[in-house]
Amino acid sequence: MTEGSFRASPGGRRQGEEGGEPPKRAPRLLPRLGRLLPKRGDLIVLFISVLIFAASIALVGNERPSSDTVTLKAGHEEYVYPLGEDRILKIEGPIGETIVKIDAGGVRFIDSPCRDKICVGMGAVSQNRQVVACLPNKVIATVRKSHAGRTR
Repeated sequence: MTEGSFRASPGGRRQGEEGGEPPKRAPRLLPRLGRLLPKRGDLIVLFISVLIFAASIALVGNERPSSDTVTLKAGHEEYVYPLGEDRILKIEGPIGETIVKIDAGGVRFIDSPCRDKICVGMGAVSQNRQVVACLPNKVIATVRKSHAGRTR
């Protein structure tokens, strides 16, 4: 070899004069920085994850305490009672007094001033959105149950 000449070795190091150090490479920051920056797909996944997280916080924040209720409507008046508390109510309608029983089993009409007493014969209703009504006396009872803390 001539002086100042070098040849590349298979390992990529330069071999030159005896006792000389191989030349130092300039640092390549941009290619390394490019690998650290998020790609478009990463940003989309991050955005969707943030949306799902925000939606779950909003849904959990809207939970209501679990409460099953009975809504009684008589004419233009409306009353709401808890379904779990046993009680007998007398509701005044246009043709007289309707007697309603509320207990853990549901709600039912015990007696009504109507002629056919179809409302009394319907029995108890206990499922969500079930209705028992005395149409001649304009008294309507609706069961409202909450499921997993959310009313429907």
